[in-house]
Amino acid sequence: DFYTAIDTDFSVSHGYTSQNENPRMMGDINGDGRADIVGINDNQVRFAYGQADGTFSQPNIDDGSYNIMSESDGWTSQEEFPRMLADIDGDNRDDIFGYDSVNDKLMVAYASDEGFARPVELSGIEGDTIADFIDHNDYSYNNYPLTTADITGNGQDNIVGFGTSDMFAAVWS
Repeated sequence: DFYTAIDTDFSVSHGYTSQNENPRMMGDINGDGRADIVGINDNQVRFAYGQADGTFSQPNIDDGSYNIMSESDGWTSQEEFPRMLADIDGDNRDDIFGYDSVNDKLMVAYASDEGFARPVELSGIEGDTIADFIDHNDYSYNNYPLTTADITGNGQDNIVGFGTSDMFAAVWS
């Protein structure tokens, strides 16, 4: 066993001073089977691809033409606006998924060859939506956690949420 310090742009000294405000996540965003780093800071998304030798590529910065669920776009904390990585569209690349608790919308920024696409509201969810299970006026990730997993076995991650008296699962049509 060994430990190697890897210099990346995802440390406290590079502005990632709070996991609640500037989350860093691990997931395979380019579909190569290796975990990549994704960090959302005040106004941009950075990502570094995992390498076969256990290191990471130099960080890439999204082109900046739009914010992806960042603080400058109103997504101020993981507690109120949780964001996570999940393969929402089944293309073997993790997308950025988030819940906009102010507007009560499930949002996704799909992974692309250049980083991530502009966030869009999720559609194609069968049955009830998140609004049917939680009070978005009093939303707290601590009280109403969301998570993702492929519960149907079709290669697409589903969204699972725990609400006031029930749980829900977003299953794609």
